[in-house]
Amino acid sequence: MLGMPLRRVVFGILYLAIAATFAARMVLTLYALDAGLGEFRTGLLAAMIQLPSLFLSVPVGMLCDRYGARWLMAGAALTGAAGLALPYALPGVASLFVGAALLGVFSVVIMVLSQVVVGQLSHPDELTRTYGNLALVLSATAMTGPLVGGYAIQLLGHERACLALAGVAVLVAASVLAIGSRLPPGQGARAAQTRLGDTLRDPGFWRIMWMNAVVQMAVDFYPFCMPLYGHALGLEPAVIGWIMASGSATSFAMRFTLPHTVPRFGEERLLAFSMGMTGLAFMVMPFMDAPLLLVCAAMLYGIGVSSGAPVTTLIMYKRSGKGAAGQSMGLRMTGNAIVRIAGPSGYGALSVAAGLFTVFLTCGALLWISALAVLRDAPAPAPRPERGGTGGGRST
Repeated sequence: MLGMPLRRVVFGILYLAIAATFAARMVLTLYALDAGLGEFRTGLLAAMIQLPSLFLSVPVGMLCDRYGARWLMAGAALTGAAGLALPYALPGVASLFVGAALLGVFSVVIMVLSQVVVGQLSHPDELTRTYGNLALVLSATAMTGPLVGGYAIQLLGHERACLALAGVAVLVAASVLAIGSRLPPGQGARAAQTRLGDTLRDPGFWRIMWMNAVVQMAVDFYPFCMPLYGHALGLEPAVIGWIMASGSATSFAMRFTLPHTVPRFGEERLLAFSMGMTGLAFMVMPFMDAPLLLVCAAMLYGIGVSSGAPVTTLIMYKRSGKGAAGQSMGLRMTGNAIVRIAGPSGYGALSVAAGLFTVFLTCGALLWISALAVLRDAPAPAPRPERGGTGGGRST
């Protein structure tokens, strides 16, 4: 029987793996700029890291359903290690781009499988707490990963920083193999019980994907537009950084409340609150020009966005078909990748055509409309914490 100690080990491995990918993204980006690639080619390098998530998320999830996570996670970590070792072994532009693509493979596999494995290691009535803890891990990696990357460059230089992070990826692979026999096995032939076509024809699935896309839009919009707005106001970069950090810190703190708020209010009602609060933050931001007021708006954003991604992940896992949790999470990650790729160009085009003020109000209005739609169809909260759940979770 799998118990809490194993889940803690898994969370530790996931923290190490995801923090390494965040650090590596920063190292490769700054390495590219230092090598004289310029902003355009550095942007292409960043896109190379994101590209695998667009094409590999669903296949990775389906392979996890059938064969389990052990060898996929270990293989992805070694792939990432090879990609990060390339700039050290063979310095050059080509090595940077190949390394970025291999890092992207590592990143997408870890992100998809993390959402599946932590659910499989939990009792059905522990899913809310488990995905809340996963959200905390992701928040922590987003804060510490770039910090580690920056200090690695400062202490070791770009090439040796890449090699050091390759060593971290090897450690992740070794850790996964060490506990691999205790990880949930694949479903084998049972994984085919819910076919991809059946999932795509389910109207309920598309409703969840729509909710997920709106949440992802909100998550990506803020770090894209807030620096532009702060720059337009003439704020110093450090001030803009503190404003954005206040939102991230608030979101991190609020995620500790998820195990209590989800059972009390219900998943979809809490999601509607999240969308509405985030939309309100976007609507008031363009009316503020003082840093302290913008910090307050950022904290409002942090309160709203804190529950969006964890709750949509929880809904997707619980409503996935039997033996198809990986497939569902892969589809969710594919949708996220599409939003990440299309979103910035859409925000930029609207900003050029109508101004940044209009972009903030449009995104806020979209979130409010979505919140009302979710609230209209949301079921009443259960009188006690959830005890059901499909999605392939198993007792521990």
